[in-house]
Amino acid sequence: MPYCSRCGVEVHAEAVKCPLCNSPIQKFPDDPSPGRVFPEDELVLQRKPRLSRKERLQLAAVISAFGMLVPILITVTVDFMSNGTVSWSLYPLVLLTSCLFIVLTALFTGRHPSRLIWTMFVILIVTLETMVALSLLPGAAGNIGDPILLFAALCSQASVTASLKSRKRGSNVAAFILIALGLFCLLTDLWLSYKLTGGLRAGWSLIVLAATQPITLILLFLHYRKRGSNGILKKYFHI
Repeated sequence: MPYCSRCGVEVHAEAVKCPLCNSPIQKFPDDPSPGRVFPEDELVLQRKPRLSRKERLQLAAVISAFGMLVPILITVTVDFMSNGTVSWSLYPLVLLTSCLFIVLTALFTGRHPSRLIWTMFVILIVTLETMVALSLLPGAAGNIGDPILLFAALCSQASVTASLKSRKRGSNVAAFILIALGLFCLLTDLWLSYKLTGGLRAGWSLIVLAATQPITLILLFLHYRKRGSNGILKKYFHI
């Protein structure tokens, strides 16, 4: 039913004036074509189909390859034009090529952490041995560096395995990473001391452990605490 535009009183559909304030009731003509269907808005642009995951990976791989190829060509060209041979440009050539393979590995095996870790380990080993073979590094670099790369791969694999096997992930993942980092530093320190002095003696790695492992304990406590202590922590920190 219509309403009075002045006082808001509901009036009869055939009323001419408002019975309360005596104001005329405004009449609106009926819709000449009720129920007609309006055409869709032609200005709405259709969304273009998005790239698939495979297409995105291929595009990223091509961009990465060109991104590494440009500095490689520049350094090799400058070295050859300056010295008439390729000498110091072998350093960026080997390193940038290694970075390219690492980026491609991360793109295509990012969903498989274990495969990513060990593929990167192989790439770094090949890079180190290539630099030794090209006399870019001394021969002892391979004997010292290869086990350190192995320590890094083993510690990373242990951290990934522990994270994947945990039923609930949260701050414990960060704790596993810190544990792996501390273990890697300890193994590297012991290995370097053995190669340099002939004995196993921990030095700088103890400082790293002292700085990281207390944080690890806090993260593990916050993750595996009992449900009852959750309210206590919220009250204490005013959360």
